[in-house]
Amino acid sequence: MRDAWVTLSVGVTTTQSHKRKRTGQMKKVRFWGLDVHAETIAVAVAEAEGEVRSLGIVPNREESVRKLVKKLGPAEQLRACYEAGPTGYVLYWQLTALGVKCDVVAPTLVPVKAGERVKTDRRDATKLARSHRAGDLTSCMTTSALSTPFLG
Repeated sequence: MRDAWVTLSVGVTTTQSHKRKRTGQMKKVRFWGLDVHAETIAVAVAEAEGEVRSLGIVPNREESVRKLVKKLGPAEQLRACYEAGPTGYVLYWQLTALGVKCDVVAPTLVPVKAGERVKTDRRDATKLARSHRAGDLTSCMTTSALSTPFLG
């Protein structure tokens, strides 16, 4: 009977420490909102719990995106999103190649507050980061749809 108690006790301790590690990792997740244009990207970050802040504007170049991921990484703890538009999926491919989970969202499905009329790149990026963290965005494509060639 005593051996059974010791085994049970060890199992509970292991499970509890595993939960603590997993919870600790989730606190470090950073949600990016990106307002993408042909030449620039406005970047905002929403921490898992806490503030949402604008990080400014970076050039829409591969090396700038790589430096941003390195600065805010590790990549597996980053979640990025941007609105679908004329820039296509180049940024999506760059981010996923670097290990960042990325969603391309439908612009018409981004929640808008009543009376919200002033639009700036910084505000749009901040709103995307906040909405992404809250789970309020709808992706307009799936990863599997992009990984297979168009057969039509």
